[in-house]
Amino acid sequence: IEAMALAAAEAGLPRDQTERFIKAGYVPLVGMLPFHAAARSADKGGGPEWIALGGKRGPGKSHTIMAQVMDDCLRTKDLKVLFLRRIQKSAKESMEDVIRKVFTYTPHSLTHNGLSLDNGSRIVIGGYKDANDIDKYLGIEYDIITIEECTQITEDKVMKLRGSLRSSKTTWRPRIYMSTNADGVGLGWFKRMFIEPCRSHTETVTR
Repeated sequence: IEAMALAAAEAGLPRDQTERFIKAGYVPLVGMLPFHAAARSADKGGGPEWIALGGKRGPGKSHTIMAQVMDDCLRTKDLKVLFLRRIQKSAKESMEDVIRKVFTYTPHSLTHNGLSLDNGSRIVIGGYKDANDIDKYLGIEYDIITIEECTQITEDKVMKLRGSLRSSKTTWRPRIYMSTNADGVGLGWFKRMFIEPCRSHTETVTR
């Protein structure tokens, strides 16, 4: 825990975020700390709005993003989060595993499509088989949108989904969290939107 706290401080995580992770029993890998730091930088004016996490296939990215959603929901009441993931074999079971691990020590109630916390924040678990399934989430207001395997979706659908990212809360800046395995039809827009600005040090709304 001490090593994690020191690494988190060096990565720029605020103390309350680190304390919340420790209380929840979540110890992020060192490589995940920049994602958590970027998520908190979205709180500030001029901070990012789109934050992406890439890597090999495996449960680590889902766990990391769900832990960040937990941090956001616990510190801000009445947040509504869409956690959108690709529908695959055993997807429901794997998401239940992630929820159980992340929220083991956090009081919550399971709902038919996600979970809710005592402060009114709630997480809606959505799914898509292909880009056309995204349409059913359009026009609904979300404070946070998470898209897993985002490069499986076309740029047009992602931008339409962005239209559902809005908040009436004056103390909250809406943001989108994404993960990718670096494959799929969306590689082109993802590289243009995230990778190229990162490499050229010209990032503005993305991290």
